[in-house]
Amino acid sequence: MNKLNGKQVKLKLVGLDSNAFSVMGAWRSQARKEGWTAAEIKIVLEDVMSSDYNHLLAVIQAYTK
Repeated sequence: MNKLNGKQVKLKLVGLDSNAFSVMGAWRSQARKEGWTAAEIKIVLEDVMSSDYNHLLAVIQAYTK
């Protein structure tokens, strides 16, 4: 599922607001802090938004350590 050769951000998902936009925003913010390019972030977020909430969580987890 990780299309970026295993690249991941360091983010604690437990305790985040479970709202989909909050999860995506927290992940995007951390990715920016860690120097991810806009193109890399776009790849992940487009995948995240391609299906339902369970898919969102699975993709975010795949890109989070």
